[in-house]
Amino acid sequence: MLSYERILVPIDFTEISTAALAKAAHHSEASGSRLYVAHIAAPTPVLSQVTRDSVQQEILQKIDQMLDDAEVGYSEKIVEFGDTVPTLLDIILKHKIDLVVMGTHHFNSMDEHNSVTKAMGENIECDILILHK
Repeated sequence: MLSYERILVPIDFTEISTAALAKAAHHSEASGSRLYVAHIAAPTPVLSQVTRDSVQQEILQKIDQMLDDAEVGYSEKIVEFGDTVPTLLDIILKHKIDLVVMGTHHFNSMDEHNSVTKAMGENIECDILILHK
């Protein structure tokens, strides 16, 4: 198995992102790498800061529940508001991620014009592991 220092798993709380989380956690444990779990919420400029903080807390609670259900140990949780691909690219650069593990809802996602998976594959320089339904 290749050795990675920092693994990112973007989640959207779907079944496939749960599978990606399990795979990322396995790789993280096996290699002793740091695991980052990120959820990107839609940009909502009309929300007040109090409402935004409340939404962020709700998302963090959902992530905690997902981690508990998957029996995942320590991970760094990231919740950002923004457009998915540019925000994930920023996270990858900021945290020096060397492996992204993500799920896709399309078997052949690289052919989908609006696919987050396709955009990530085209724009990141680190390794990417794609799981599909």
